[in-house]
Amino acid sequence: MEERWPIGAREHTMKQLWGFGLIFALASAWGAVSQPTRAGSAGPALWVVRNDDAAVYVFGRMAVNSEAQWLTPTIEEAFDSSNVLWLENPRADGDRGNELIGRLGFAEGYSVLDAIDQSNRNRVMRLLERAGMPADALEGRKTWLANLFLSQLIDRINNIDGSSFPDTVLRQRAEAQGKSVLSEWRDIEELVEYSVGLEETVQLQMLGKALYDAESYGARLDAWLRGDVEALSMVADGTAIEFPAAHREVNVERNGRWASRIRTMLTDGNTEFVAVGIGHLVGPDNLLDQLVAAGLKVERVN
Repeated sequence: MEERWPIGAREHTMKQLWGFGLIFALASAWGAVSQPTRAGSAGPALWVVRNDDAAVYVFGRMAVNSEAQWLTPTIEEAFDSSNVLWLENPRADGDRGNELIGRLGFAEGYSVLDAIDQSNRNRVMRLLERAGMPADALEGRKTWLANLFLSQLIDRINNIDGSSFPDTVLRQRAEAQGKSVLSEWRDIEELVEYSVGLEETVQLQMLGKALYDAESYGARLDAWLRGDVEALSMVADGTAIEFPAAHREVNVERNGRWASRIRTMLTDGNTEFVAVGIGHLVGPDNLLDQLVAAGLKVERVN
């Protein structure tokens, strides 16, 4: 059906989404922030993969507020020694993103609330109420855009700071040091088209996982800041069972592509720094296990 979305409402939605930071939410969804937390003595986990003269540092990041101290001397030293920074997401392009959202994000008469179970509907309604949004705020948004919208509401409610997001900090440092910055997705168009093209089952499970993650965020953030991979893996083990289609896409398919990419990095003689969501590095089918299965030596740095 041809989209017939009120122009004013559409423009307001786009400004909201880009104002909150679209890039950070398309590939990952983040939830509620606990009280400000300092990194433990080890800090967030960091790994290195080596091959002859080449090395790839692998860092699993999370969304944080401005008071979470995650950039430890060990992480900073590894980053500074690297020639290339790899991120999941490309640089934001507001105008192009707005055009893509307007063209691909809406469907008249559709509501994601009709596609999810009562438990998740209740979670969504509580979230909308807490954010001061009307009950029909998701009307007309396709599943991928509804997921994005809810993720951004969670971030805004809980003061997650885009300027403190590890991707932002690392990109700024890389550019200041003259490093190359590359990303999993070539540009915003490729990222949006990937999100749009996911099977509806995958998109709905990603939405469900975002709601689940919102409720466990405080405990996961504390575990991440102290480098407790075992605790994070226990959570990931459960979500892999609860959301198998989303797990297959993110932890099997995308991790497989990252493993191939890292094998290629190890042939160029450089030292490179890869920052991906911590969910890629824990639980079943994680990226580190896939690298070990390919015959590579993976070591925990801290």
